[in-house]
Formats: sequence, C-alpha cells, structure tokens
Amino acid sequence: MAALLLLRLRGVKLDVRMWMFFGTIAGLTFGVREASEYTTLAIERIAAAAVHHSANAAVLGALSFAYRVFVDGFQHAIWAGVAAFFIGIAVNYPRRRVQLIVFGVTIAAVLHALNDWYLSNFSSPWPWIVLQALSLLLFLGYTMSAGSIERNVRRTPLFRGESMIMDRFSETGDHPRS
Repeated sequence: MAALLLLRLRGVKLDVRMWMFFGTIAGLTFGVREASEYTTLAIERIAAAAVHHSANAAVLGALSFAYRVFVDGFQHAIWAGVAAFFIGIAVNYPRRRVQLIVFGVTIAAVLHALNDWYLSNFSSPWPWIVLQALSLLLFLGYTMSAGSIERNVRRTPLFRGESMIMDRFSETGDHPRS
C-alpha cells in the first residue's frame, strides 16, 4: 500500500531491491512484535513447568522461547521481503500489477501457513528446517537476481503494456497500413 501511495502522491519509482529492503524491515518489525507476545506465553509455560516439576514442559517452554526470540522475526522478514520483491515489480511495471501483488503475497502466505502447519503437526524438526531453508533460498535468490529479473521484465512487452506486433514493425522498419 505504501508503495502505491508513494507512486501516486509523489510519482516516485524505486528499485525493486529497495522495495525488498522496505518489506524486509516491515516484516522484521512485525515479527519482533509478534514474538514479544508469544515470548510472554513461553515464559509462563516455563514458570508453570517449574511449579509442577515437569522437565519436559520446561524444555518445551525454553525451546519455544528461543524460537520466538531468535527465529520468528527473521522468518517474517524473509517472507515479507519475497512479497515486497513482487510488489516492487508491480509498482514499476503496472501492466500486471494486480497479478504480481497477489502472487507475491500468496507466496508469503503459503510459506507462513506451511510453517505453522509443520510446527503443529510434526514432531520431527526436519520438515520445518527444509521449509526455512527454502524460504531463505528464495529470498536470497530474488535479492541476488533482482537486477537481472528487472532488466528482463523491462524488455518484455507483456509487462510494459506495449504491443509485440508494433515492436516487430518498428524493428524491421515496416509500418502497418492504416
């Protein structure tokens, strides 16, 4: 929303990587805020386990606390950065704006939903670790290849809103008859 407002009100188009940076910071901020709420619950779980002398509950509470403090904010930053990549392309190339924004947000939403599902349905951490690695690779891939992807998009008539037929005529020097 901020990207579209900036474009409409000030006419500013930023580089895709700058939008990724803004999205990553927004995701980190949200993730840390969310983690602070869950951290309180984890501490309460540890305290309740200490009262009832339950070592397993205390370990689970400590692991939940560590996960929320050290991982949760970064997960949200990565997912928001991936979504912001597509939002940045959409802002700069309006021909497919809605599809790009929906696609970017859908990727982040699916990764987040899979994360929550894995955490609640599997006792093994490996599916979750694979998902986190996939999320990180996606983020790094888009970050490292953003310039090249944007150059390819810039050349593609599908995103510029130009006609492939008219481009072909201008390249050959022929003009269509009116």
